[in-house]
Amino acid sequence: SMVERFGLQNEPVPRTPMDAAKLMPRQDGEEGADGSLYRATVGSLLWAAITTRPDMSYTVKELSRHLTDPTPAHALAARRAILYLKGTRDWSLTFHRSAPGNEEVIGFTDADWAGCLTTRKSTSGFAFMWQGAAVGWGCKQQSTVAHSSAEAEYVALSLAGRHAIWYRRFFEELT
Repeated sequence: SMVERFGLQNEPVPRTPMDAAKLMPRQDGEEGADGSLYRATVGSLLWAAITTRPDMSYTVKELSRHLTDPTPAHALAARRAILYLKGTRDWSLTFHRSAPGNEEVIGFTDADWAGCLTTRKSTSGFAFMWQGAAVGWGCKQQSTVAHSSAEAEYVALSLAGRHAIWYRRFFEELT
């Protein structure tokens, strides 16, 4: 429905949700994009990232940083993300009860050190797996500037740890 809503039916499908190049803030004299259309596009992508598509978390986080002043490059990146969803619409989260070791929730976390080119802040990401599929995920820019990659990783672990405690309590209530 997003493809139809934003008129992308005949566009080619990319293999990744986002180009490797970093999105930069709008520079003085640079052309702007339609802010309402951009915000609607990013909002639709946010819904997908929160509900069923953990692979979209980082892309949506990056696109959301430019909601107030988007450029044509930002709009193009948002369109690319929708086209990626179009090409991967048959992907799903599949749970495998019979696989050994799937009884426990397993967490993964990572950080990029000083990944934001303008603020030098790092990004934390995490995913929690249960029965072979992701049951929780997230991506967030860290609130402080890390002085080392180890510090950025510790901040990411702290974020994931808070979510791990919640998942542990949630699964304890289910049993």
